[in-house]
Amino acid sequence: MIDKRILILGICPLLAAARVSHAEPPQPSKVRSAIRAANRAFERGDFEEAAHVYASLPPTPDRSAAVCYNEGLTHAALGDIERAKQSFRMADLNADEGSIRADARFNLGRLEYDEAIALAQEEPKLAMQGLREAARVYRSVLNVRSDDLEAAKNVERCRLAIRAIEDRLRQEAEDRAKQSEQLQQLSQRLNELAERQEQASAQSRGAQEQMDQDSSIGAEASRQSREQQEALSQETRDMLSQLMQQLRQTPGDAPGQTEMSEAMAEIEQAMRNQAGAEQNLERAQPGRAAPKQEDAAEELGEAAERLAAAAQEQRGEGHDSGEPQPSDGADPQGESEPSEGSETKEAPARPREVDRLGDQDGDPIARRYLEKEIRDRANRIRRGPPLPTDKDW
Repeated sequence: MIDKRILILGICPLLAAARVSHAEPPQPSKVRSAIRAANRAFERGDFEEAAHVYASLPPTPDRSAAVCYNEGLTHAALGDIERAKQSFRMADLNADEGSIRADARFNLGRLEYDEAIALAQEEPKLAMQGLREAARVYRSVLNVRSDDLEAAKNVERCRLAIRAIEDRLRQEAEDRAKQSEQLQQLSQRLNELAERQEQASAQSRGAQEQMDQDSSIGAEASRQSREQQEALSQETRDMLSQLMQQLRQTPGDAPGQTEMSEAMAEIEQAMRNQAGAEQNLERAQPGRAAPKQEDAAEELGEAAERLAAAAQEQRGEGHDSGEPQPSDGADPQGESEPSEGSETKEAPARPREVDRLGDQDGDPIARRYLEKEIRDRANRIRRGPPLPTDKDW
């Protein structure tokens, strides 16, 4: 919702009769009275009443541009953005003077910009599409009012916002690729650890066989198995610590979260079996330690598989959103719109109705862009008129 002080246009006569079955079109005096009532409701902040009055007017395609414009302001104040945009488009199409057309386009551009910025975090691709549309609409303001510095500023701001989103997506993709590589390396290390844990289990079984034949020789073998298991247990704890650190650094909505959490659970279970095996080995019971070591080896292998799956998910996500398409922030067809800057009808200055994005007219970035737009416009005039194109609204 646009929460700004808004002034509405003056009353304009109705241009066509209503197209409603079994209903006589209202008299012009009634229309003017209704518009006055809507204006008063708008000025006192009763936007719902204003919208109700505007809705009671004849819904003709060629209804007054001023009525469409004021209706757009009303819907914007109510937060009904789609209907506001439709009203501003209709005001643009029906306008006889450049001032209303330029203001309607400016407000439409601001609505597109606000919607896009709101999507920037959750839906960056849709946000970039919206910013391109906002840039195209702001650019079309310059076709009507070529010296509109604030519209030129906002075209540049749309470009900069798109670039910021692209840079963020690129950085996120690089971070995912780095983490994917780290997860893959950790998965390989877990596989190697699982193999050594399996070998330790076999060594414990051998120590039990030796103990059954010669207790002194078997005791020494059991001691060696215990030292080996302690080293494996310490390495497992280190890997769990690394995985926990990576998981803390991973955004909550990043791909592979489930697999990483499940891998942690497998490693923790492996550590419990390792601890049990160590106790058995301390008691010179390598035969009882061997099954626990086998279970730990299996759990470490499953954790490695889950980390490999997490790494694959992150690589897949990075390929999709980490390579944003380069864009200059404006619709590539923007220059093909026919210029309407040749209109000579003088119109009184109108409030822009929506909070503008510009700071000061001395903004050097905006002024450079406006100068570039003037040069481009002169070049287009020298090249001759562009081929006609269909508007999408």
